[in-house]
Formats: sequence, structure tokens, C-alpha cells
Amino acid sequence: MSFITLVFGLNETKKFKINKTKFAKLEVINSSLYVIFDMAMKQKITDLDRDIVILTSGKEFELFVLKDYNFDGFTDIGILVDIGVRDINLFRDYYLFSAKKKRYVKSISNISNLRISRKNRELIGSQKSIESYISTIYKISNQIPYISMKKESFMQSGIERIRIFNKKGILQKSIITPKFTKIKSKKSYFYLTPNGNATKRYIIRNDKIKLLDIDIKNKMIFIKFKGKKIFKRWIKIETIQ
Repeated sequence: MSFITLVFGLNETKKFKINKTKFAKLEVINSSLYVIFDMAMKQKITDLDRDIVILTSGKEFELFVLKDYNFDGFTDIGILVDIGVRDINLFRDYYLFSAKKKRYVKSISNISNLRISRKNRELIGSQKSIESYISTIYKISNQIPYISMKKESFMQSGIERIRIFNKKGILQKSIITPKFTKIKSKKSYFYLTPNGNATKRYIIRNDKIKLLDIDIKNKMIFIKFKGKKIFKRWIKIETIQ
């Protein structure tokens, strides 16, 4: 459901089912989104981004999505907050209904392309680009979603990092595949940090390296190289593709 014709300064209302027996209304007042439960109860959800509202006009994707995201029988609200390049990635904030608090609570922030897997009782977010792919898997505990696994991949090289978390958000395991690879560029300079400047040291084509970590944002890989000395440094992903 969405208010494609939304105009700031005007009010719009949309009726929806909270559960099998109860109804509520989404109401846009000026630039703010409210849920009207009944005559005596009204909750402000958030202020809407004017630019996002304008961008959704005439598009196939929706400003608001109403679904049960935590398998508790109550309708939750996904609100569009950002749109990626070429409309591939649609980022939303998710407000889940709390039966205990009798109100909506912001539970997931700025996640792209979230879909529901009812078979596995999990939520899967995905973020794509030409060079990389990120998948975030949420499990549900006591009606609250938490990140259980995050997969990050460099498309051309096939390098992938999988991180597994517990219910408290503490990292339990981090796996990099493949474990080893070789340099393909003539030279691959070392970096002390993924967003820093190159050092004077470098390794060369066919040098064997062990992969320790990746940085999708900066397109870098943390490696271990054993020559006359052992080095643990960052290098550019393009040097092994």
C-alpha cells in the first residue's frame, strides 16, 4: 500500500488491518505519518522525507509496505527512506507492532530489499551493485528481529565473507572464502588502513596471499603475505581480479 498521490500540506488516510479482528488507519498529516488506532489513541510514526515522496510518484515501488515481518499475526509497517542507483536498492525502516506496548516500535533501520521467508521464519535483506553483493539475514526472537548472518561478496573475484552473530549481536564466527589466492596485477601496494594511503611496499604477480578480511565499501582486502617477513596489510581488490 502506498500514497502515490501524496501532496505535502494535505491529509491522506488509508485503512488497514492490524490483525484479523482490528483495524487502524495510516494518516499523513502535512509531512508526518500517524497510525490512528481509535478515537482515543493516535501514534506518530515518523516524519516523511519530501524528496523520497516525490521520487515515488509514478514509480512501481511503494512508499509504505504493510506486512507481518515477525510472524506474530500483527501488521507491521515498512517506510521507504532511500533509493539506490537505478532503483535497484530500496532502503526502508521497519516499525513492528508490539502487542505488549500496543504501539509500533522501530525495529530495523535502513535495510534494502527486505523479503520474508516464511518457510525458514526469517527476513532476508539484499543490497546489490555492479561490484558487490550484501545479504543480511534476520532471525526472530520473542517477536524481535536480530541479525543472525551477514554475507558480503565481491562479484568478479568470488571472494566472500560470512559473519554469524548470536541473539545479542555478538560476532560468533567470521569465514572468508577462498582462504588463499594469488596476485594478478603487476604490483599490489600495501595499505595500513582500508581508507588510507598506499605505502612504499608491494607484492607482485603470482605472490600467494591468505585472505583475512574484506571491506566492501572501500573495495579492499586484508591479507597475510609470507616473504622474508610476514606482513598483514590491506590491498586493493582489483589487484587479484
